[in-house]
Amino acid sequence: MLRNAAVHGIEPDAVRRAGSKSVTGLVRVQFRRLESGCELVFEDDGAGLSPETLKEAAVRKQLLTAEQAAELDNRSALALIFKPGFSTRAEVSMDAGRGTGMDVVAKAVYALGGRIGVSTHPGRFTRFKIALPAPSQTAVA
Repeated sequence: MLRNAAVHGIEPDAVRRAGSKSVTGLVRVQFRRLESGCELVFEDDGAGLSPETLKEAAVRKQLLTAEQAAELDNRSALALIFKPGFSTRAEVSMDAGRGTGMDVVAKAVYALGGRIGVSTHPGRFTRFKIALPAPSQTAVA
């Protein structure tokens, strides 16, 4: 998730200045214990996610047809980042473009019985909330 924030979220200095942001990107991680388990919040103050850009990337990667993409609401468009093979990068680099990022995170969360959600404001932030259940109290010795 940190790599995704650095590669996809935090903008170049000139873009951050133009957006009245500090040139230093901010990534915040919060952890809370809850009665039902725990919550992890991961947020960056970067570019945010554009539902339209996500739809275009899904069509380019042939994960959706243009017609299917056009029918998606914003929430469904944001959920595309959790699909295997999805990437907004057209080219593959050492850090991005393979489509093996957020889908791996989501699979790990689901395997633990948890939930993951995303909220964003284009040009301002992206926030991921991960909720994990409390571990079972009946451990096998």
